[in-house]
Amino acid sequence: MRRLFAVIAICLANVVSPALAADGAQSRAIGYSKDWKYFAFEQYGIQDGSGFPFWEIYMLDLAADSWVKGTPVRIRIDDEEGRLTTARDQAYAAARPLLDKLAINEPADLLAANPGTEDVPDRTVVRFDAYYNSAGPYARPEDRGTYEISVKTITVPSVQNCPDPDIELFGMELTLRNRRTGKAVTLARDSAIPSSRFCPSAYDIEAIHAPASYGTEARNVAIIGVFSRGFEGLDRRFIAVPFDMAD
Repeated sequence: MRRLFAVIAICLANVVSPALAADGAQSRAIGYSKDWKYFAFEQYGIQDGSGFPFWEIYMLDLAADSWVKGTPVRIRIDDEEGRLTTARDQAYAAARPLLDKLAINEPADLLAANPGTEDVPDRTVVRFDAYYNSAGPYARPEDRGTYEISVKTITVPSVQNCPDPDIELFGMELTLRNRRTGKAVTLARDSAIPSSRFCPSAYDIEAIHAPASYGTEARNVAIIGVFSRGFEGLDRRFIAVPFDMAD
């Protein structure tokens, strides 16, 4: 099956002045649909260069690995004095009919979190368990983190619309490994750079989400950070990759 990424576009249009340095968006899971077929998340921040607040809502068809028709919902307040709360309210007002239609009201568990501000030895790999480890912090290190997800850059054909020819561009490969069995599966591998990713030069892992319910077969979702050329440095946005656990 051809894997489709839910890719969040890099918003660089209508840049007016160097008001801010490069920006890193925040991400948050909204949740799953009642039938576990859909997953929604949001990203938001203050746009690089313009200083405009933005808020975007994405809904994924987990089986098709694609956006739900009518999404993403993107709101930008074209005012440096604008507030994120205004962008959020407008985004939810626009997205609410579809959120309600798909019954996206089931919570998501956060299995791993790696925000862009956290200082970790390696931002390209996270280890996590599918469920809470009842031994908590007293578990031996080898008994924690059954699963490992890693992302690496790969060389793919270059894109033609990048303004800085000195920045080397890369695609990504995402791998899931079961640390107990040793089984590894490739969750995603680029053959080309999607135009909506603009000019990506690096990737990291933002978060791993799972349905907050035992016994469901709903897919998990890896949120991957994408570093792309911004107005005053590298901006960070996200792509989402649904996946199943490796045995």
